[in-house]
Amino acid sequence: NKLYKPSLTNKILQAIKIKDSNNFLDIGAGIGLISLNVLSNISNIKIYAIETNLIHYKMFKNTIEANKLESIDLYNTEFISKSNQVLKSVFLENKNRVINKFNGISIDEWWLSIEKPDIKIVRIANDGGELATLYKSEDFILACNPIILIEIKKTNLKDYPYEVNDIVNWFSNNNYHLKLFDNTNVTNDNINAILDFKNEFIAFPKKRNDE
Repeated sequence: NKLYKPSLTNKILQAIKIKDSNNFLDIGAGIGLISLNVLSNISNIKIYAIETNLIHYKMFKNTIEANKLESIDLYNTEFISKSNQVLKSVFLENKNRVINKFNGISIDEWWLSIEKPDIKIVRIANDGGELATLYKSEDFILACNPIILIEIKKTNLKDYPYEVNDIVNWFSNNNYHLKLFDNTNVTNDNINAILDFKNEFIAFPKKRNDE
């Protein structure tokens, strides 16, 4: 059988080895193809999968139940989104886009609600909402220091109150090196050119003084 997104799957598996971790967070899990790829390669992994699309969530849930996949915890959780007023105040100081209030939760709130597992690998692919998802994740990031794999597509950002450079800046401001899968450094100077042919990135936490 053909592997779904083999380069992404391989990067996730490599990251799991680097971090020597058995916890993986899949945000924007869809019907579970990436989570299932990871599970098929690492039997003792614990997967926290999150999917907001109810149809996809139910399909993934059926797969989990039919195959008795007890190592996958699936959530139908909406994180802070494009329509959140807090994001408006943060990202829309000089932009003229109208967004309505939405009651999403933050990663920090979700992580606290499941008793703060030590999650070292995170994959985020939620159709332009990647930066919105990372908003208010400071406690989780500081405690777990995860490697983050992220999808960035300019066409997906049109309805969100931020731009590509805001995403690059978030990683820089939170002490991450943003890279392509071939280890090319990604900066505000090259991100727009890169996005013409690449949309998958990996962010490594910088060394801390206490490490």
